[in-house]
Amino acid sequence: MKWGLRLALVVAAISASALLALLVWSTGNASRYAQRYDTLLLLNGVLAIALIFWVLVLSGRLLRQIRRRQFGSRLTARFALSFALIGVLPGALIYVLSVQFMSRSIESWFNVRVDTALEAGLNLGRAALDSQRADLMARARDMAAKLGNSGDSDMTLAITQLREASGVAEALVFTSSGRPIAFSSSSYGRLLPDMPPTNVLNQLRVSRSYAAAETYDEKGSGLSGEGTGLRLRVVIPLNSVDRFSSALGVAPDMRWLQVMQPVPEQIARNANQVQQGFRDYQELALSRKGLRKLYGITLTLALILAVFA
Repeated sequence: MKWGLRLALVVAAISASALLALLVWSTGNASRYAQRYDTLLLLNGVLAIALIFWVLVLSGRLLRQIRRRQFGSRLTARFALSFALIGVLPGALIYVLSVQFMSRSIESWFNVRVDTALEAGLNLGRAALDSQRADLMARARDMAAKLGNSGDSDMTLAITQLREASGVAEALVFTSSGRPIAFSSSSYGRLLPDMPPTNVLNQLRVSRSYAAAETYDEKGSGLSGEGTGLRLRVVIPLNSVDRFSSALGVAPDMRWLQVMQPVPEQIARNANQVQQGFRDYQELALSRKGLRKLYGITLTLALILAVFA
């Protein structure tokens, strides 16, 4: 049994040294501490097992001495019991208080009022975007009604006048095959239109309209200056000269009107911040059970180490 005690003592010493070294190395860096947390937990477990084994072996040896009525065994047992009570009772009390404090602290992170406030802020941002999108859709329909009977040769002048009168940033008339017919932009350096992506064209074949808020690159877009990477895109069918084919939706030269408007900087910034905060809060809420389990294991190991040390 002596070799077992020596082995447990060696393992405990090595684990304690490695644990202390890792703690000193990773405490100053939170990301490094998170990466090494599994290793720290494993070393704590090894150290706890070694100490438990050591205490069990010594307890068994003391019990055998008491049964043999060896001199000084009862006095040794009384000292051992006294030291155990001194270590166990305060440790157990601190453990219970720490677990209660931990549970209440973690639950306080997920206040129902905070959740409701974040959700209300997110709904408020969506309502603001929906209101602007509905307004842009109404202006686009008004422009489409006035452009319906215009020929291709007069389309550029007409769309420029209507865009300026409607106050939109960019307007484009294109065919179902992707050929631009007329384009007008509030940015004088904007020469090429921003054609609808493939997913928008696919949706137009089904729903015959498109209206959504989307992100964009300010540096490469002529809409910079008002937005912060968020804009509204509305695409509706234009009344074609061939009304019968246009109504069937099978004409290859069916014309569409696209209008785009950047979202004001303050609304876009606040909407992005609320959305990011709500996303972070949801991720934290999903990890609530894991956090409680993680801190519970850590406190349990701390209690074991404090008691059996």
